[in-house]
Amino acid sequence: MLIAHLFGTRLPLQPFAEKAQEYGLLLWEDCAQAFDGRYAGHPEADAVMFSFGPIKTATALGGGLLRVRDRELLTRMRSAQERWPLSNSRAFVSRVARYAVLKFLSGRIACRVFLATLKLLGRDPDRLLNSAVRNFPGDELIAQLRHRSPTAMLRLLARRLRTFRTDRLDRRARLGRRLANRLALVVECPGDAAAEHSFWVFPVCVRDPAKILTAVRAAGFDASAGSQLRAVPTADGSLQSTPNAARITTETVFLPLYPEMTEPAVDRLADILTSLRQNP
Repeated sequence: MLIAHLFGTRLPLQPFAEKAQEYGLLLWEDCAQAFDGRYAGHPEADAVMFSFGPIKTATALGGGLLRVRDRELLTRMRSAQERWPLSNSRAFVSRVARYAVLKFLSGRIACRVFLATLKLLGRDPDRLLNSAVRNFPGDELIAQLRHRSPTAMLRLLARRLRTFRTDRLDRRARLGRRLANRLALVVECPGDAAAEHSFWVFPVCVRDPAKILTAVRAAGFDASAGSQLRAVPTADGSLQSTPNAARITTETVFLPLYPEMTEPAVDRLADILTSLRQNP
């Protein structure tokens, strides 16, 4: 049984742990989007997985951590990993340089120039940026995963975990709750009712994502409609049994939410969506 905590939320896992025990299932916990520097996974989970890819909290531009409850299994996993080839350190240096450029382009002025240039060239910024930040491009996913992380990446990850600031995450959570409260009667915000929420991203479900993106970007906010989430169809290819999942994957816009944002900026973002709702 695999439980994935999405968007920064964290589900209460005890009911799932009880069902897994009842049916003799392994319980795997996917915390790739739920890292908060405190939670290390449910004590009854057989495997807890954390990801530190380019867009994750406390990113090391790649890599991940697994906590495995069965010590014998953990020993076997480590033995298997030791036989994998070591990733090229030069490739990691190249990755650092690429994301340094993307970080520069995230500045207010640089971002506006960059988006204006893409518009002149007829390029879709969402598609371009989603392609640029994909951790494992191409089709050979398993082959790309079966490599040991370079030493430089592991050192960076160790430093990020050692110096992680929970105060920044707490501020992001407060801003996220403020925005969720303002939008409660305006749009659907998947996950906003979760008791534990760090607001890794802030999704809203809207019928016309393009219209929302245009309005929000015109006001200077870097919203995005790109997502790698996919609804899983039934054996006959139908999505009728998962209508909510199907809708979220096609009607979601991700609003910007960072610890550096101010309360007035969050309120202005909420005002934009409220105005669009009142004037469709």
